[in-house]
Amino acid sequence: MKNVARGKNDVVLSMLNHSYQAIMWSHFQKLGKKGTGEETMAKSILVLLKKTLGKKGNFYKKEQRTADLYEVDEEEALASKYREIQYFIYVDI
Repeated sequence: MKNVARGKNDVVLSMLNHSYQAIMWSHFQKLGKKGTGEETMAKSILVLLKKTLGKKGNFYKKEQRTADLYEVDEEEALASKYREIQYFIYVDI
């Protein structure tokens, strides 16, 4: 796995990014059963990621089939975290 961050304060919302992966896994381990705080956890993750951004950083997502990155806004970043949490819950059951 490669750490694919673009700039010093940018966050790539991909499990290929080691620091992002560590944050997500630590939160996944705190999850209970489905329906017990996924939205709150997604917001908590976003707050944590925003702290890393600083004032000059941006959120990026990786295209699924390529290594290309594209910038996303905070709303899409939050939606992305919620989807990943939902996916983790369904896979883990």
